[in-house]
Amino acid sequence: MIISRVITEQDASDNADILVSAYSMAKASVMRSTPASLFDRLGVDVYLARIGADTVGSVTLTYHGETCGIWAMGADVNRQRGDIGRPVIDRSL
Repeated sequence: MIISRVITEQDASDNADILVSAYSMAKASVMRSTPASLFDRLGVDVYLARIGADTVGSVTLTYHGETCGIWAMGADVNRQRGDIGRPVIDRSL
């Protein structure tokens, strides 16, 4: 599994696809709350987990001073309970 920080428009779309799958959310809603432009700012990082060409999970981290919090986390519905969450957190923190 490869964990990488979201930096492109395609990465933002892949992140939205994960949250749509994990939480049955509308993609337009996810894209409004987490547009690609958000990831250029201090205080927010999003990491994607990929296996081969498939994006399988994501975690959104927010920062306030020395505190880091998990704002959103999800795995593709077909891969939940598949040991994706822990590696994403471990490698992104």
